[in-house]
Amino acid sequence: MTTTDSGVSTAIGRQHMSEFEHFYVDHQQPAAVVEALRDRGIVTFAGIADRTQLTRFASAFMISRGHRDADADHVTGIRPDEDLVQRAAGVGFSRAAVRPHTEGSSLPNPPHLLALACVSPAPIGGTTVVIDGAAVYRHLQTHDPQAAETLSQPEAVRFGAGALPAATFELLARDHVAMRYRADDLVEVASDARRAWESLREALLEHQIRFKLCAGQGLVLDNTRWLHGRAAFEGDRLFNRVVGDPRSEARLPIGFTKNETRSTIGTGG
Repeated sequence: MTTTDSGVSTAIGRQHMSEFEHFYVDHQQPAAVVEALRDRGIVTFAGIADRTQLTRFASAFMISRGHRDADADHVTGIRPDEDLVQRAAGVGFSRAAVRPHTEGSSLPNPPHLLALACVSPAPIGGTTVVIDGAAVYRHLQTHDPQAAETLSQPEAVRFGAGALPAATFELLARDHVAMRYRADDLVEVASDARRAWESLREALLEHQIRFKLCAGQGLVLDNTRWLHGRAAFEGDRLFNRVVGDPRSEARLPIGFTKNETRSTIGTGG
């Protein structure tokens, strides 16, 4: 087995390798990481082997937030743990698929950034799935503009156990849009938004990007633009996660511009 300079195994499918490398940035170049996040809202990286390295890397551009499931260093080790599942920590600690979603969708202000690093991949399955909200919004504007408008209403959807009312596409100042989405039992769609919601779900399927991340590889994404999830898997799998908000000097805007025309890459299933 050989690897490229970015640490991508040639055993990974050609499509996966090209997608990983398309977003790849040297994690030792924080200014380049910030520039890529500002430009497209996502970066991939390699060479982060443990949680200490992950927190050091993330701290260059992010102020981390605590999390219910995180340790004192604000790192959450995401692994199969039936005890955590039973304590309602969520499907993330099972071996089941996790549908693409916004991290902290039930919070009034979800974390702006999320960093995820693979410590040990699953032997079977466990592919990371991401979706660019800008591409989805552009898709709806083109194919179903009424759905985009409906899902931009501030009470189109209610999120979480507290039933927080919020738009899926929140319209912000300077023509920016922030995306908020989840697809589980803790989301309630208004009756007059259900057709739009189904149109959105169809668009999401068309814009999935998949990474089979190897040990030491990971990604950073703008959680107000990109959704993330994973496929079901067998065996053991450990990923470390940190969430937080950009340092002020990074000057990262929330979400994406309403008339975003830049394409990330071709989508793939």
